Amino acid sequence: MKVGQAMSNQFQLKVAEKEEDFLKDLAGLIGIPSVQTNPKEKSHSLAYMLNLAKRDNLMTQSFSGQLGYIELGNGEETLVLFGHLDVSPCLKGWQTPPFELVEKEDRLYGCGVTSDKGPTLAAYYSMVLLKEMGLPIGKKIRLIVSTHKDLASPEQLATTKKWSIASKTSPNEWLSKKELLSQIEQFAKDIYQLVKK
Repeated sequence: MKVGQAMSNQFQLKVAEKEEDFLKDLAGLIGIPSVQTNPKEKSHSLAYMLNLAKRDNLMTQSFSGQLGYIELGNGEETLVLFGHLDVSPCLKGWQTPPFELVEKEDRLYGCGVTSDKGPTLAAYYSMVLLKEMGLPIGKKIRLIVSTHKDLASPEQLATTKKWSIASKTSPNEWLSKKELLSQIEQFAKDIYQLVKK
């Protein structure tokens, strides 16, 4: 059963309300040069994500600064989401600073905006939406956040559902701001359908 129009409108309004916060948090995450070959900055990116969750009063757990999770809700069953914060080395030819979120004509540029920092933060914000809207949740939602895309990947997890946005080729990685914000709304709707009481 799909989310009704009234609730869909509520999700849309909540995303609009959170847009400024989301873009600020995304800028902070993009600003961390968490290249695959830089363990210190990869750990920094994980700490950044977990601190967002602590700020928003969500439960967190970290494992050696390489892997962590953010959790919402209660229940015997758990819906697992997965995201990674490491990025590939930036190729030459960027027309904007790769580790700076730049908006041009509704396009968001930055290393990781499509894979996988943008989608990971969108999934996180969908959890925040569900929490703040006070919707009845009958299962736990766990967002596993990794600093290596192959560490605890969805294929290694028994029960995983992941939504992703197709990556574009660097340099000048970009994603439409409207598209990324709409992903928060869609993630929230999809997740709610799977965990509602």
